[in-house]
Amino acid sequence: MERIRSLDHLVESTEKLKTNPRLALTAAHDETSIKSVLDAAKANMVDPVFIGDKTKIKTICASSFIDISRIEIIDEPDDTEACYRAMEMYKRGQIDLIMKGLLNTSTLLRTILDKDRGMPPKEVLSHVAVCFPPNYGKLLFITDAGVNISPNFQRKIGIIKNSVELARVLGVAKPKVAMLAAIEKVNLPAMPATLDAALLAKMSGRGAFKNVTIAGPFALDNAISKEAAKHKKIIQPVAGDADILCAPNIEAGNILYKTISIIGGLQFAGLAMGSTIPLVICSRSDSDKTKFYSIVLGAYYSYMTKQKNGRKP
Repeated sequence: MERIRSLDHLVESTEKLKTNPRLALTAAHDETSIKSVLDAAKANMVDPVFIGDKTKIKTICASSFIDISRIEIIDEPDDTEACYRAMEMYKRGQIDLIMKGLLNTSTLLRTILDKDRGMPPKEVLSHVAVCFPPNYGKLLFITDAGVNISPNFQRKIGIIKNSVELARVLGVAKPKVAMLAAIEKVNLPAMPATLDAALLAKMSGRGAFKNVTIAGPFALDNAISKEAAKHKKIIQPVAGDADILCAPNIEAGNILYKTISIIGGLQFAGLAMGSTIPLVICSRSDSDKTKFYSIVLGAYYSYMTKQKNGRKP
């Protein structure tokens, strides 16, 4: 499987697939989401349908001179019902992935988890963000910045599995996972995340995760800087060379994500993993470019997983 080296490389690789999965933008009355979806559609990477308040969608597009004359619009002003409509379409084979528009992530996730009308996952739902720090030289995966508030030990295993799955789809054969904390040693009871990290590292060392190396606890610098790790005499494969950064809780993950994007100026791509249907979930404040990259990631992931499962892309 081709290893994706950057987000622009992801775009190039998705274009080569010549596939345009059907994407449903829920609560589609959002200008930046509309623009990003249309950009992806112009590149023949998705075939969109908008589900949301039709009047608002048309007003937004008219005021910004956005042509949506060829886009199917399903009028559903209620955000929750818009999500349910998207899932019904997926069950009927009419769409391939869902993108969150102008609504709270919790609204979409509640409908996904609904036992009667949704599509409850078999395991953990979690968000995985992907960026490309130029001085790092490879993609960096960050989880979980948007779904799990304070994951316990068992849930962290699911979060890791989800991030590893996405990393492998993007060609990282043997992902290196750094469990983040504030320090590199177990400190109880003050920092329970350090114990989780150490236990996960021990499990990894005993072969509990196939072709994955998990280590920690790590402070951020020692996870992504070889010089910092060397300075602290941390000598092991993950130190300074992590592929995946696993945050101890949503506060740490969210702050890390937004610090990199806002202060660092890097673009992200993000998916919610663990669901039956690929979910493109961006922050409402994310840039047009980050939303575009996230759509491309969803299209690439949708194609590759269908191919892997023997289904027609």
